[in-house]
Amino acid sequence: MKDVKGNLEIPNAAEYLLEGNEIMSVIDRDGITYEFIASVRADGRRSLTRDWRTFALTKGLRTGELLRIYHSGNENENIFAVQAGLELHGGQYIVWETL
Repeated sequence: MKDVKGNLEIPNAAEYLLEGNEIMSVIDRDGITYEFIASVRADGRRSLTRDWRTFALTKGLRTGELLRIYHSGNENENIFAVQAGLELHGGQYIVWETL
């Protein structure tokens, strides 16, 4: 529940995320913009902060959901979108839903 009600901790294996302490503008399917900060803690762990909690609660995210955060602007903009899905038994996933 911490990642839904607190900051979202990013796995170290995650690739292509902003270097750290940069603002990510996330635009949802309704055109609402949320600002996440890709924070780097003193111990090197990364997390999403700022509007993450509001986004997670507004979207009804639950513990265990998988997220895909992808770049959706031009190469000079830090604009992203988010999709959510749940892992099913056998490693198969439901259809990803754009949030």
